[in-house]
Amino acid sequence: MSWFTEPAEKLRLALLSDLQPLERNPYGESTEAPNRSTTGSGPALTLQTSDAESTPGKQHDAGIVSRLADSSTKLRAYYFSDTCRILSAYDSPTNPLRESVARLSTEQPVMNACFLSISASHPSQQQCEMSMLAANHHTGTLSSLAAECSTLDKQSFRLFFKTFFCEGHSDSSANSCFQGQDDPRPRHFFVGALAYWEALMSFVVDNSTDTTDYLLPFRDDVERDVSQLFIYLSRIGSLARQAHHLRRATASPQLTQKDRHELLSQGKHLEELIGQYRFPRQDQFQSTGDQSTPVLHFRFLARSCELSIMLELCRAFPELLRRDQGELDHDTQKQHLSTLAITILTLIAKIPETTGTRASHMPVLVMAGSTLQVQRIEDMNIDMEVSTEGAPGSSRTGGQFDIQFWQLFVDSRLDKLATYIGLDTLRRACRIVRENWAREDRLLLLSSLLHVHWIDVMIDNGLETLIG
Repeated sequence: MSWFTEPAEKLRLALLSDLQPLERNPYGESTEAPNRSTTGSGPALTLQTSDAESTPGKQHDAGIVSRLADSSTKLRAYYFSDTCRILSAYDSPTNPLRESVARLSTEQPVMNACFLSISASHPSQQQCEMSMLAANHHTGTLSSLAAECSTLDKQSFRLFFKTFFCEGHSDSSANSCFQGQDDPRPRHFFVGALAYWEALMSFVVDNSTDTTDYLLPFRDDVERDVSQLFIYLSRIGSLARQAHHLRRATASPQLTQKDRHELLSQGKHLEELIGQYRFPRQDQFQSTGDQSTPVLHFRFLARSCELSIMLELCRAFPELLRRDQGELDHDTQKQHLSTLAITILTLIAKIPETTGTRASHMPVLVMAGSTLQVQRIEDMNIDMEVSTEGAPGSSRTGGQFDIQFWQLFVDSRLDKLATYIGLDTLRRACRIVRENWAREDRLLLLSSLLHVHWIDVMIDNGLETLIG
């Protein structure tokens, strides 16, 4: 693994020797002032007392985490007071990212290195004096991971993976693991988390649609497993990136058309799978233990995620719209996409801004928000029905919907997320969506029939980032 560890060590030494505090925008990558929302300053760092690992919410202001002395203790406190809630979308004493990480970080050096690196990444992008400390933790973690991974072959990794999810069982066979656990919640949580991160990566890195197949044996009822939505999201991410490359391909038209046909076939299959998906019943959910983040918030978010997959499918493959509704002209297609986007955003608007799930709203906001083109839609019948059990009653609203209003909504929510999370990735997401709108506006002035996809904007402008 010298190809990995040597450059990582060189990077670490270079950062430690050359990195100097710089005057910079607290949001890092942003080069433009937000023009559609009001922003505040970056979030102040808060640390908890010694019982932070067992009792969330007891925060007090402990100033800036800037000294190298005893940094691990401070970063540990910062994780349990701030980072943990952002990563898991809710917080309570039974949260696996609180309960399991507290234990594993004291038992496994690699886990502790990852734990400190994640915690340091947040304040480092808000405070210059934290940059060297974060770089040290980051490169050290990469080296530790490389060293550990170099000792594992595929067989060992599979055994480790199975053992992790079957922890506490003498028989680590798949059936005993899946059906015999007294409390399956930790497994559900971590499988869902892995599927979610795979979904985020699918929009940034070129992968095949079967990348997440290793997670398939760890699901329960396939048609009612929430993690299945993230697996579907990872597949549309892969297809959307492949569609981007085809749009920019310079190969022969015949070859491009053949590849396009193959992608469309995969898109149709994914559409069928989404149609078969059934959202879990209300009684299948257990309380989060977090008063600010009830289960209903996750149900709204999951429904918006499901619709976002359909939105991305229709954007990548307009043929799916035309197949269902006959030949549609360009404006009618845009209306259908805008209708779906507004339905998604209406679901997000039902979730209070104080919810713990807000850190997971970014992918949906980017996908739905970037679909909106500034125009006024007259007499559009938008189906606001939320087909999840236990949700408020459905309603069908007709009338005038100002796209600009929803752009303001998306821009404001993304801007507040940037303030809440404090990572540059949020600023990049804002830039992607705004540039998408700007391109659409220019095409509208030219009466062009071309579509602008946010993935095109992200890649063209070098803004690749995890949108979550």
